[in-house]
Amino acid sequence: MKFSIRASCMGNLLRAATPGRLHAVAILVLACCAAPVHAQPHLGAALQAQSSAVEAVLTQMLVTFENGSEVLKPINGIKPGDLIEYRVVYINRSTQPVRDVQATLPIPQGLEYQARSAQPSQTVEAAVRGGSFGREPLMRNLANGKTQAIPTSEYRSLRWSIPQIPASGRVEVQARARVSSVTSLPSSEPAIAATR
Repeated sequence: MKFSIRASCMGNLLRAATPGRLHAVAILVLACCAAPVHAQPHLGAALQAQSSAVEAVLTQMLVTFENGSEVLKPINGIKPGDLIEYRVVYINRSTQPVRDVQATLPIPQGLEYQARSAQPSQTVEAAVRGGSFGREPLMRNLANGKTQAIPTSEYRSLRWSIPQIPASGRVEVQARARVSSVTSLPSSEPAIAATR
């Protein structure tokens, strides 16, 4: 049985960060991340009850360095070169465990995934646009029969396989991405999805 849980935030963060609208980012982050996620309407009632028990909360922080130490700060605006840390906490609000969760974090245009920053690293896979998921580093086949590592700047999605979220439990995933541009963003909003 499968269900899908969605919450949108990452695309809003980048679209809000276009010149002249940088101050709107914090408001969008709070509005998006506080909302619970819901099941798709075409699913059965029992499945919807299970999926509505899981909430995904996205936190986005600017990674800075002060006095030689790394510091995470709330985002008040972004610019090319900024390093963003994304954390998604999946919270099981039910009294039953949720099993076989596939947690997916899209990486929209304008962001470059930072190699091996995804945690927990044991269960994460990456994919390029239109490609299959695989372990880092992703490889492509060349015409001469050799393989070549795909640059992480081409990665467009991360996926974690979470065996179980215990009753009333939580699981956190995280990854970092560097802002490459704030002007070449897709018009559709990316989503964070968990599938069972």
